[in-house]
Amino acid sequence: HIGVTHDAAGKPQLAFTDQAAEFVAENRRLSSDLVSRIRDLEHQASHDALTDLANREHLPERLRSLIDTADQQHCSAVLFLDIDLLKSVNDSLGHTIGDELIRAVAGRLHDRFGRDVVRFGGDEFVVLIRRSASLAAVTNEANALAREMHRSFVSGGVTLQPSVSIGVTVLNADATPEELLRQADT
Repeated sequence: HIGVTHDAAGKPQLAFTDQAAEFVAENRRLSSDLVSRIRDLEHQASHDALTDLANREHLPERLRSLIDTADQQHCSAVLFLDIDLLKSVNDSLGHTIGDELIRAVAGRLHDRFGRDVVRFGGDEFVVLIRRSASLAAVTNEANALAREMHRSFVSGGVTLQPSVSIGVTVLNADATPEELLRQADT
């Protein structure tokens, strides 16, 4: 129950009974909980469950951003990575080890490129290279990335030395997000 009282100056104030105060506190808690759950659902809808990287739903927006922020003094590019032989790892060592391989590659990509990495699906990732000095610098970055991905890691007592295939396309002013992806994936 809510009532009205007056302070010493005669101004009206709301007065809550203990039951009403508990109701208001519970309502605030539920509202806060609802906001938190909505944020969690939005994150789940936009991020890959296995790697926690942005999922492919983010890709058109990020590619459009890459196109919109490109300038003629720098070279921007899209890298499309496939983990080589993931099916063989899954078939011979099991999907748990295959998932560890995907997480290891995703972690290395995220450490190097931050939010410019998207898990496209399965064994595929997309990396955006923003404002590199030149085409040679983009090529060097792709080669360094391939070497870094080849570093071994241990999972379930098994040492794996992953390798990736990397497709590269350099941004041109007339490109659409779909064209960039198609070109990088060939």
